[in-house]
Amino acid sequence: MKTLIKIAVLLFGVVSIGEANEDLENVVKEMRTEMKKTQKEMFDLKTRISQLETNDQELEREVSILRDPPFLHACGSQYGGKSITSQTIPFNKMLYSSTNTEGGGLDISTGIFSSPFPGAYTVTWSLMADVDAGDAPVKVYLRMNGQYVYESYHMAEYSGTSGEVHDQGGRTLVVHLGIGDTLNLYCQDCSAGVVYTTFCVSLTTPDIL
Repeated sequence: MKTLIKIAVLLFGVVSIGEANEDLENVVKEMRTEMKKTQKEMFDLKTRISQLETNDQELEREVSILRDPPFLHACGSQYGGKSITSQTIPFNKMLYSSTNTEGGGLDISTGIFSSPFPGAYTVTWSLMADVDAGDAPVKVYLRMNGQYVYESYHMAEYSGTSGEVHDQGGRTLVVHLGIGDTLNLYCQDCSAGVVYTTFCVSLTTPDIL
């Protein structure tokens, strides 16, 4: 009888240890599952925080631009007569210039405007063409990055057999420029002569970077 009791106790102990080991393994599995879940939640949280920081920086830039928006106005003028062909019209005077941007602007010696900030720009010009009888028509274009903007075509022609005509005209366009893009008023044929030329560029609506 004592022997049977000892065997029963021994078997009970073995079973208890087995159950304990199984319970421990289950606990470890649950802990590992919880750790993986926690790690994923922390990774998701870090990703979210990083996205919020990026959004905050973008919002700060937008607020900065709204608080102190970039502006630019530049006008060049050329009062004297010019008889030129296949050439950019240069200017002898900066009629007006005001900006809070850095770089770019209108170089009156070359007649080239360079954009210092991306956005929509209003471009306007006016000139007087002196066309005598027999002169070739005056043909002027706005060029962007060295390419004709064909919608800007400005022409003055006199078909009379004698005398001359003084034709005053101009154009206004709105164009989008990126940083470093250029504009210039280009005489395809101004051999007849152009005078009293003004060329103005203004940043109308800056892009929000």
